[in-house]
Amino acid sequence: MELVAANLSLQEVQQKMHTIQVAHSHDTNAMHREEMNRLQDELLKTRSRLDERDNEIKILEKRYRDSVREKEEILEEKSAKINRLANELETAQNKLVSGETSKLKEKVFQLTSERNTAREQVKDLGKPQRGNLCSVVINWRVNANSTRTFTGDPTSPGKLATLKEIVHSYKQNIHKLSQLKEEVTKRDKRIEQYRKQESELQLKLEEQRDVEMKLNSRVFVLQNKLDLLGSSSDGELLDEYKQQNDS
Repeated sequence: MELVAANLSLQEVQQKMHTIQVAHSHDTNAMHREEMNRLQDELLKTRSRLDERDNEIKILEKRYRDSVREKEEILEEKSAKINRLANELETAQNKLVSGETSKLKEKVFQLTSERNTAREQVKDLGKPQRGNLCSVVINWRVNANSTRTFTGDPTSPGKLATLKEIVHSYKQNIHKLSQLKEEVTKRDKRIEQYRKQESELQLKLEEQRDVEMKLNSRVFVLQNKLDLLGSSSDGELLDEYKQQNDS
């Protein structure tokens, strides 16, 4: 009887252990499924974060390439601008210094020489002709009066013709003198005009020098910017670009 009771008790214990094992197995499977689901969710989230990071890396790479391209474009633009300003400056200097100013000075010198020559011609034509005419007329009158006094004859037509020729020549010389004076006046006006242009060019030259100083200052500033761009590393440009975009 005791053996039967012991067997029954053992079977009951085995039954309970089996029930516990089955329940434990079910709980373990449930926990396992729950853990697997959790791990799978975490894996999906991790993949999503990795995709986001990958997109961020692609965006940063694109920004980096854009920054490098922008840097190269700035360098090319500034270099071209410096070359253009230097060429304009050189052209302006050559035009003002060695071109128009020297030609204008030569023209003024030439006109001044011509004016002085014309004035000398006026002097030569003016005073001697007046003296000669007065002298001739006086001599003619003395001779004519002497002839009438001693001979009683009127003045001969030949002597009158000679006097007319002298008077005609004198009038022609007076006309030439008037023309020369007009020419001198015109040349004086032209010289004054050229001197005025020379003064204006001198003012323009001073203005151009001021422009030259400003251009040199701009070239200096642009050169400094180019040096700064050249000394900045790509990482610094990228960091600066990110800071500007973040702000």
